[in-house]
Amino acid sequence: MAKINGQSEVTIAVGLREFPMEVVRFTAYLFMDRADPLIALEGKRRARVTLRLRAAVAGKRLALEKAAFLKELEAQRFQWDVLRKNRSIQEFIVRQALQQPPAAAPAPESGNSDLELSQEEERELDRLIAEVEETLAKEAKGRAGKKKDPLGIRKTWEEAHGRA
Repeated sequence: MAKINGQSEVTIAVGLREFPMEVVRFTAYLFMDRADPLIALEGKRRARVTLRLRAAVAGKRLALEKAAFLKELEAQRFQWDVLRKNRSIQEFIVRQALQQPPAAAPAPESGNSDLELSQEEERELDRLIAEVEETLAKEAKGRAGKKKDPLGIRKTWEEAHGRA
């Protein structure tokens, strides 16, 4: 741990046998909101992660950042292991989804039998439509008499200006 040019930085040595480079990179990426990470390889089996913190901190805070990085590194390795172990299952599910033909809609048995209404249903529908139209006409008549619009606020553009 060192302090350089007013910026604090913490260096973490990571074993690449324990933590694959992909996991180290992703964990460093997660810390980009508060630090500038730098990953340097030290041979084939070790990497050095340097987090240059954006806020000047010292001592205890640097130790907390290092602990947070190591904890997140463990969590990311766990997620990476789960993903790696389940990759064949994920590929199978996607393959099945892509190979499955879309379900066809069932064909009607006799022409438009579902769309035809009986005479009784037609009469009921006509009665309901007439009832709704009557209710709408009453409401429009009641609104016209009760509420005045002296400023013409409720008029449409066409009604107010006579243009289409």
